[in-house]
Amino acid sequence: MYHALTMSDIVQIAFFLLIGLTLGVASRRIPRAGIPENLADGLTTVVIFVSLPALILLRVPSMQLSSALLVPVLMPWIMIAVSVAMVFQAAKLLRWSDSVRNLLLMLVPLG
Repeated sequence: MYHALTMSDIVQIAFFLLIGLTLGVASRRIPRAGIPENLADGLTTVVIFVSLPALILLRVPSMQLSSALLVPVLMPWIMIAVSVAMVFQAAKLLRWSDSVRNLLLMLVPLG
């Protein structure tokens, strides 16, 4: 299901990153004639509400359930549990008040 990155994959990723960097730098130096200020918000909305669901509908039906899928599914939950445990340990060790501990419990695991 998963394959290791080949050299051509790495070159392709580097190429697209270079294109993105070049376009980003160029867009800062070129005056924004006719480009609306909220263009980034619109593009983000399209990616979140159109492209991501389309990708999910394209890929999920062809996926085979296997034990290899447990890692990407369980990893975020494991990281949340570890960060909660670390906040509790730091709060106990540093004798933080309940309000500071609770604030960190809201920010750290979900951040």
